Amino acid sequence: MASEYGKPVNADGGNMDEFLLDVAKRSMDDYNQRHLVAATANGTQSLTIVGHFNNFALHTIAMSLSLVDNAVLQYLLPRSPRIVTVNHPLPRTLDSKSTDAAELASTTAFIFAYNVSFGLSFLVGTFVAFVVNQRSTKAKHSQFVSGVDTTGYWVAAFMWDLMSFALPSVLIVVVILAFQLEAYSVWPVFG
Repeated sequence: MASEYGKPVNADGGNMDEFLLDVAKRSMDDYNQRHLVAATANGTQSLTIVGHFNNFALHTIAMSLSLVDNAVLQYLLPRSPRIVTVNHPLPRTLDSKSTDAAELASTTAFIFAYNVSFGLSFLVGTFVAFVVNQRSTKAKHSQFVSGVDTTGYWVAAFMWDLMSFALPSVLIVVVILAFQLEAYSVWPVFG
């Protein structure tokens, strides 16, 4: 059975668990991709077969059981047909579907909120960069010399910052309305 479905490994009289742990220590990727099922056969006094499975993939439990059953069947009846194992998961309940949908919606809402706040923090940072830049280039002084009064200068700077912040804010609302994110479009929120 081992030579037909995989690579027979003789652990040199050692333990299969130790062999698999050694493989896992060398490379976890190799362990998870190439060592899904294994079996230990002890044929000294009483035939004992122990099936091992890597629980990284859920289907390995059924694979391991099927391979061990087929090995016992081939040992007892050498020309017998194989046992075919088909693993069909049970249909999901409405409760599990709704829980998954709620988790997906909350995760999407969190990612959206995180990205929006991260982007807006950079936008707000540009407002401070303007003040620092005008101080080093003496742009404010040049405008004051040209005849702009202090109130007009700061009102114009405020209006520019307000328009620079209003456009992304409107676009964020448009995106929320366009994609109808449940966390942001259901009212009342705490209903």
